Amino acid sequence: MLDFIKYIGKPEKQVLNDWVSSFPDVPSYIVGGTVRDCILKKTISDVDIAVEKIPFEDIEQFAVQHELKAIWLDRENGVIRILPRDNEWHIDVVYISSIEEDLNRRDFTCNALAVDLKEALNGEPELIDFCGGLKDTLAHKLRVLNDNTLTEDPIRILRGIRLSATLGFSLTLSARKQIKRDAYCLEKSAGERVRDELLALLRAQDSSKYFQLMLDLGIIDILFPEMLPSLEVDQPGEQQWDVFHHSINTMDAFDFIARKGKWPYTDKEVLKYFIWDDELADHFNEEISFGSTRHELMKMAAFLHDVSKPETRLVTPEGKIRFYGHPKKGAEVSREILKRLRFSSKETDIICRLIEHHLHPVQLSGKREEEFVPPTSRSLYRYCRDLGNEAIDATYLCLADELAAVGESLDLTNWIWHGKINNCIVEYYRQIKSAPLIKLINGNDLLNMGLKGPLIGQLLDQVRTLQSEGTIQTRSEALEYVNKILEQGQNET
Repeated sequence: MLDFIKYIGKPEKQVLNDWVSSFPDVPSYIVGGTVRDCILKKTISDVDIAVEKIPFEDIEQFAVQHELKAIWLDRENGVIRILPRDNEWHIDVVYISSIEEDLNRRDFTCNALAVDLKEALNGEPELIDFCGGLKDTLAHKLRVLNDNTLTEDPIRILRGIRLSATLGFSLTLSARKQIKRDAYCLEKSAGERVRDELLALLRAQDSSKYFQLMLDLGIIDILFPEMLPSLEVDQPGEQQWDVFHHSINTMDAFDFIARKGKWPYTDKEVLKYFIWDDELADHFNEEISFGSTRHELMKMAAFLHDVSKPETRLVTPEGKIRFYGHPKKGAEVSREILKRLRFSSKETDIICRLIEHHLHPVQLSGKREEEFVPPTSRSLYRYCRDLGNEAIDATYLCLADELAAVGESLDLTNWIWHGKINNCIVEYYRQIKSAPLIKLINGNDLLNMGLKGPLIGQLLDQVRTLQSEGTIQTRSEALEYVNKILEQGQNET
């Protein structure tokens, strides 16, 4: 017997009880992933229910009475979302003509399950299973429901990969064949839906495993064709993988650094050489846009950071492989990819900034074989100025890039050097955030001195740089510096 009540929260239970009271004559069912998760004994926060048609106005009135809000999630397929004002959970209501028809139109057998809502709330629900979903759920199998399931709604192709990652289910052989056969249909899916599935996939651990699965099943060909040439590009001798596999491993390396995943090529001792604390964890958990946090955007940047290595690859006269300009070119290419996948402007700007600057942190100090020389205040200031809020993100992407470059051949001396640069950046960033520089002069001051055009911005930036170093500390010193620069210019003229 399914003990639905055991796995549902009090707010959702109250809303569902009130739903039954408000619509007593309407057949209502708990369906899909909610039932599956109950079978798997997972705590449920988001509930899917199926009902015969109720006017949207009645559902909207129900939501208002309970200090909730009801919105159309999908008018075409008749899906309404009911959610609290804080958006911590939601109930999706789908309109059906019959429960059997609804279950037969779903994606995978493990999601083609239902229980009567009244029975579930009373603690004695009978499982409705027309498609063998219980058997596949208990066996942790993802089986496509029908032969035309994926072509009817191609986003189910990507959902299958995401469910495999988040549930730990394996795709059946027939499911793999169907996905590979129908992968081309993903071109017809709305970019927004693809983005949402990708973000959900990026939240899961072992990303390299599932991106490899997408490669094997032809999904990468459709979503990221720009990445395919990287399969044929070898890296310099010290690196273990071709560019594509280095890229997908970089996602796992970042999860390891962020204490959210495993890294099989070295032990956790390497984590002690760089700063990680609750403040950094909160930074990467920051929500950027609906459905995305910095953590997911970091992993997308990790996947795309070397996308332009194939077109920038050259061999020097000494026989060394180089990829000159690949960060900047990669940012340009990635911007087009993210635009196609309907990532927001803010998400896109963050990801592309990280790709363009993913080598910047290690360029702030001397050569690796020399004794460590801390970055200068000037270089740290300019780095943080150029990257803004992504100054932290770029240095941790750089660390993940390093781990995923060498794998089990990690050189500890080099890694410690890398960690010291990271720590300098983190400490400097925190310092300027907690005690930002006071603006000693502004554009009006320079306008009053008769200056105009780009020179104003250049001089203000020079003053801020010298202020960050401690060379200039007062307003009078700043004005004196500007006057000196102007005098020098006049003399040269």
